[in-house]
Amino acid sequence: MKHLCFVSQASLLLFVVALLSETGCQSIYCGAMEKMGTHKRDILVERVEEGKEA
Repeated sequence: MKHLCFVSQASLLLFVVALLSETGCQSIYCGAMEKMGTHKRDILVERVEEGKEA
């Protein structure tokens, strides 16, 4: 029974780490694009349009 508890805790930890790294990557990407002149709202509009086409 202890083994199952460890597996679920490990899975939860992995999920949290993945979520935080994804958030960090998006922040870095948006920051870099803003320095090059593309605003965050323009990036989001483009992503929404691509999503509608898919």
